[in-house]
Amino acid sequence: MFLVGGFSESKYLQQRIRQEFQNQVNNISVQINLNSKCVISSRVLKHTYGIKVRNYWMEGDPIERKIQGGRIDRFHCIAKRGIQVNVNDEFRTFFTPLSPMQTRVCFKIYYTKEYSAKYCDEPGMKLLGKLIIDLSESGHLDRLLFGFSFGQMEFAVTVKNEASGQSCRTKFEIKI
Repeated sequence: MFLVGGFSESKYLQQRIRQEFQNQVNNISVQINLNSKCVISSRVLKHTYGIKVRNYWMEGDPIERKIQGGRIDRFHCIAKRGIQVNVNDEFRTFFTPLSPMQTRVCFKIYYTKEYSAKYCDEPGMKLLGKLIIDLSESGHLDRLLFGFSFGQMEFAVTVKNEASGQSCRTKFEIKI
């Protein structure tokens, strides 16, 4: 257990926490100056993260999942549960927009406790959030580079139009 912030320096608070949790927690540490030292340098992912993608439906895909235009929505895995990642490691993948003249794109980011998943509506799959990107001024689209990185207490998503170099970055807070 890490005690951080100004109030954590209170000897009384430290003593009470040790009394209360001594039988449940092996190590109780006080971090005096959190800004000067990185506490978390790596982690083992507790979830599998990915994005909802729309591909062409192919022979062998479930017929009931075929949608308008001969397409199918799938879960595209970005990072699998159980792997160790260092702070700011980036997982990259490329996407081709449905149309080169597309003016916006929406990435729906999902997570699950499962090691592998095929669809975003499977049991246990949860929507983490949406990343909506305005592409109206980015010109012709061939490919989008999607980057997913884990920070100390958050992760960041970056999307870059390869043709124009235009980037969009946002962060989601991780709930622990």
